[in-house]
Amino acid sequence: MNSNYYWLERVAFKLNASFLNGTVMSNWVPDQEDPEAESRALDTLEIADIIKSPGLIESTIPNNYRILSIRSGWVPSNPVRKIVDFNYERFLNFCAINGLNPTASGILAKLKIIDEVQPVISIGEDSYKLKSLGVDKMPQRIVAYAYKNIGDEISLDTLRKNVNLRQLQDDSQNLKQIFKGNVFGQDGLLEAFAKIDKRTFLLKDHVLLTPDQTAVIKKAQR
Repeated sequence: MNSNYYWLERVAFKLNASFLNGTVMSNWVPDQEDPEAESRALDTLEIADIIKSPGLIESTIPNNYRILSIRSGWVPSNPVRKIVDFNYERFLNFCAINGLNPTASGILAKLKIIDEVQPVISIGEDSYKLKSLGVDKMPQRIVAYAYKNIGDEISLDTLRKNVNLRQLQDDSQNLKQIFKGNVFGQDGLLEAFAKIDKRTFLLKDHVLLTPDQTAVIKKAQR
């Protein structure tokens, strides 16, 4: 199953393209790969007050009731909808805060972590097995937990509660520092698959790579 982050990236690209060509205020064309997952990503943007997009069969329901229903899980997500309002400035801010590139282009790469230690990158029909993460080291344990919650931003406090490592309890710990020199850290081989701040960590299972990034990963396979 693809993560909500993956679908947010796809929806962001689709919305931006339709805004630039003047067709954003129209019936949404559901993605054929997984219309339900795409629709849930649109729900995320609706909750953030970026779009208003009632399902076509729900057009008479007041929007505040729809938002309450989405948040509470009272109604299923509806892929058949129409964009009736779109705040482009708020959309761009949301993309910047969440590391989304609405003009993204590149080569699709997918990440799997096998047995919590073995990164495998799939590009097209090919898979590249990379050097294993150090077993029981702090970055490996964090990545293993994040992979179980792929696409979710995880706070340092959450990691302290769920990853049993004494070192994490130190108040001076900094996730950017923890991942310094790691493949998922700054300038690391798999940096594109992680969004790391001092106190938050997010692991992505799908990213778009440049040709240079793709070449480096292919060269680094075991």
